[in-house]
Amino acid sequence: MSTLKDVAALAQCSLTTASIVANGRGDEMHISPATQQRVAEAIQQLQSRPDRGGGNIRIFQLNEIL
Repeated sequence: MSTLKDVAALAQCSLTTASIVANGRGDEMHISPATQQRVAEAIQQLQSRPDRGGGNIRIFQLNEIL
């Protein structure tokens, strides 16, 4: 399974930029179309998809601290 870090490395951008583009906020955050295209191609090449379970773990851990 590939990670966002793998996508960023392949797209030659920062992890933050890859995250912004992967979440569909590239235009809003003024990421260049060329960079958005590189990230999209990297995602497709790596067949990357979001891990929906990750968010649930984070929420659970937050609730445990409270």
